[in-house]
Parts: sequence; structure tokens; C-alpha cells
Amino acid sequence: MPEVVELRLRWAGLSDLPWDLVTHSEIMHTCKPHAAYFSEAATQLGVEPHACLMVGDDPLQDGPARQVGMDVLLRRTAGTSGWLRLSDVSATVAGGAIGTRQTDRRRREGDR
Repeated sequence: MPEVVELRLRWAGLSDLPWDLVTHSEIMHTCKPHAAYFSEAATQLGVEPHACLMVGDDPLQDGPARQVGMDVLLRRTAGTSGWLRLSDVSATVAGGAIGTRQTDRRRREGDR
């Protein structure tokens, strides 16, 4: 993983989490906001896109994940709090999750 990516994860307090995949330009063939970016990430994880949750803060950059079947949670900005779920019917949710449903299942089963 490039040093700059590691620095960002440390800065955000996320470097100690058991990530299945951290995307960056050295391992991806395209970038946001292309739907192919999200599809490739799911492929690298070994899961179908519908088993993934994209967590972001920009509907233009992160919203295209919906085109490949991912659920999307966006962090609200501009003085608001909470999360906004992009779906057929948008709903505000109290929190968020990061990773894939497969990852969550492994964590519940204690298989890291």
C-alpha cells in the first residue's frame, strides 16, 4: 500500500481496522466516479457488488456504486449530522458500517 494511503488511514484513526481491501491508484484500473471502479473493487474482494456497502460523502463521486448494485451511505455535510442512504427510497440512518456483508459475517463467526 502506498505510504500516502497509510498516512491517511492513520490520520483518520482507521489504520488498525482489519480491511479486506483498501483501493488506491496502484491496484485499480479506473477511478471514481466510474461504475467500473466499484465493480472492480467487489471483484477484488471476491464478492458480488450487492454484498458491498459504499460509505462516502459525495453523491457525484460515490453514487455510481448504485449502478452496479451496491448500497451507498453518504455522510451528511454542511452542518448536518447523520447518514443519508442512497436507495430507491432515501432514508436517514443513525450510523454506518464499513466493509462487506461477507466481512461482517466472518467477524460474527470469529474468523478473521
